[in-house]
Amino acid sequence: APPAVQDTAAGILGNLAIQSPSNQSAIVAAGALPSLVTLLLKGGTPAKEQACFAIWNLACQHPENQVAIEQAGAIKPLVALLSKGSADLQEEAAGALMNLAAHPDNKRVIAAADAIKPLVEMVKSGGGPAEQGAGCLMNLASNNSENQLSIQKASALLPLLGLLREKVNATRRAREYVAGALMNLSLKQPDMQGEIAKGGAIPLLVEMLSEK
Repeated sequence: APPAVQDTAAGILGNLAIQSPSNQSAIVAAGALPSLVTLLLKGGTPAKEQACFAIWNLACQHPENQVAIEQAGAIKPLVALLSKGSADLQEEAAGALMNLAAHPDNKRVIAAADAIKPLVEMVKSGGGPAEQGAGCLMNLASNNSENQLSIQKASALLPLLGLLREKVNATRRAREYVAGALMNLSLKQPDMQGEIAKGGAIPLLVEMLSEK
């Protein structure tokens, strides 16, 4: 099919998958994943964006799809887009990985594909990419001590705290993801708890408590 048809089809599938577990299952059952992975690898930028968007929504709160997407080989090409893509594409790829990282097995696979360093770079860059980058780090750190330490080693703390301070450039959701990431990074990690406190997080988090 011509490229415009492919990216339109991927976009429509992405829309159909939003908050619809039955559509999420049906799209995967109909064999969409190999084609979406091919678009991630070989599509033009619009097709790559729409494929990321479709995977993002197919993976949302759907453990079976999270596993199926990993088995279809989507994780490596998504991770590659974190550093190669445009800002919009990085944001879409990180959003897809954030939802995939909700699955315990995928947390390991995503970290093993070297996602952590480019995600930290995205957090530094601000804007939309920073929001999804922080969300992905939040899910990677959840209940995974190996990832907690890898994220700490990748010097993620300063840029994460930077997003909490940057009210102008960071959305409310970005700061919520940062708070979640700090919570997941510090769980059963006394060193990290100390670093977060030293980094000035406490007054920033207390301030968030009284926000509308």
